[in-house]
Amino acid sequence: MKTVFIIAPFLIATLPVRAQECVERTGSSMVLVIPSDLTSDVVDGEETLLAFNSENLCVGRRQLTAGKSEAVTLWGDNLITPEKDGLSEGEKPYFVLGGDILHVFSEGQEVTYRTRSIAVADSLFRDTGLPVVVGDIDLWISENTGIVRVKFPFLADEVWIEKKMAGGGVVSETIAARTRSVVYNIDVNVVESLRVGYVYNGLTLYTPWHEITPSGVHVFPNPTFDYITVRTPSPRKVRIVNVIGERVYEGAIDGEERILLPRGAGVYIIELLDDKGAATRRTVVKF
Repeated sequence: MKTVFIIAPFLIATLPVRAQECVERTGSSMVLVIPSDLTSDVVDGEETLLAFNSENLCVGRRQLTAGKSEAVTLWGDNLITPEKDGLSEGEKPYFVLGGDILHVFSEGQEVTYRTRSIAVADSLFRDTGLPVVVGDIDLWISENTGIVRVKFPFLADEVWIEKKMAGGGVVSETIAARTRSVVYNIDVNVVESLRVGYVYNGLTLYTPWHEITPSGVHVFPNPTFDYITVRTPSPRKVRIVNVIGERVYEGAIDGEERILLPRGAGVYIIELLDDKGAATRRTVVKF
């Protein structure tokens, strides 16, 4: 998986998995079953799996052991209380395994919360992404999925993201106010670089710009209904697989090419190999 590195004085670090307090017994829940063959593939010995809702509240915790089936309870929102204390119906939790984002699929789709239900995982995708520390601010960017996560050691009065687009121009979007952490999604196929702006103690501050697509590779549209266009500045071999690892396309591209995806909805991983064997990966969703 391709990663982007920030040059010193900024430090490269891993996402910490601290002793995390999680909600439980909120009155509603669902169970996620992870079979033993999947834990064998993605779990390194014993690792802690954490589940979070959109407000970064921990809604599930389980120690996973490689080669062992596990059942994870995900807690839903208690509608009696005024505050959100769990997952909403239909909300997609995000999972962290040993400091990495973990994408969990069931029946070909990423798991979403359904009260009083059981979901059996049929594939897992561990996304190491780009964990960096900018000063005292934890900034995590996944170039593969477009997930951006920011954690502040203080209460930021306002947070926004500025994005330099592949077609030119800068787009600014306010994403939060009075917060210590935010989760945001970008389209890695059209965003070339980004920086996070924030207001703290009356001061307007920014992180450095972070390049998202230094390889110049673009895959679009995403999501798609039938085909994708792959654009690359240099010749590359292309492999496309579905979430269970079946190869659906293999070929070579020099410049730009349109590729028709198989019929039916699904999630596909596009892998592009340069002449040195270095891989650039993109995830595309087909409706």
